Amino acid sequence: MTSAAQAPLLSEQDLAELIAECERGCGTLAHQLISLKQRLGPYASPWLGSGFEYQESRPYQPGDPVRQINWRYFARTGQLYTRLYEQERQARLLLVVDRRDVMRFGTRRRLKAAQAMRLALAMTRLATAEGMGVQLQVLEDGAPLSPLFQGPQAFERVEALLNTPCPPGEPTTDDWAQMRLAVEQLPAGSLIVLIGDLWDLEVKLVRWLTALAPHKVVSAVWVQDQAELSLPPQRMVLHGMDGRGGRLFDPQTAEAYGVWAEQRLRRKLSELQGEGLPVYRLMSHDTLETFRHG
Repeated sequence: MTSAAQAPLLSEQDLAELIAECERGCGTLAHQLISLKQRLGPYASPWLGSGFEYQESRPYQPGDPVRQINWRYFARTGQLYTRLYEQERQARLLLVVDRRDVMRFGTRRRLKAAQAMRLALAMTRLATAEGMGVQLQVLEDGAPLSPLFQGPQAFERVEALLNTPCPPGEPTTDDWAQMRLAVEQLPAGSLIVLIGDLWDLEVKLVRWLTALAPHKVVSAVWVQDQAELSLPPQRMVLHGMDGRGGRLFDPQTAEAYGVWAEQRLRRKLSELQGEGLPVYRLMSHDTLETFRHG
């Protein structure tokens, strides 16, 4: 029997419920996606040109069609480049999905990592319906940028990448700066959505991201667990992840913790939003419709 720690993040029933939730309508998500596209201005159109006229070449990426390799350039330089055509200038959504140790936690219904996956899948579904391509940059063990996913198969391919076991583990060296190369490779007309725990998202990185507008537009969704914001008003003993030690919490201590947590959160939100980053919040146990501005 597979232990819970070694099971996929979402079961078949979880995935069926997510699809049903999307089919009922994720109006808030759809509205935010449309708002992001509007911020792209002239870059928001899925196609910036017509026909298949050659436009430029860029370094080859895994998954590029072999028929579009620029063999003349390869003969001269020995380097693989892919030929881009006007019709390939498709609006693109880059989902940066946090699967680090800070996301492998949850006190109500599901892990934060599972909620991040649910949101990524829902946004993939919405984006492909809008004619956009989708790429993933997963923050976990130095994961590479995914190929470009398009059309009806995009949902299944994103699910295959994200729906893997996510057991508790030691802190890793992965951080938000890992997405820099992926963002630099994106064409104009790209949307970037960060999904995860934003406590270590540094101001200098946010400043760099927001300076990319209007060619590339970024927003962030902070996935949180209720225990990070408040504790039940009752006596309890909290233990470390190793099960050792313990600290007694009474109602007064829990109330003080809630005040401290709210103030700390507001300071961080102000810091990020002050750099022009739209930040939305999603609790790990909620439906996707509760997705809201910070």
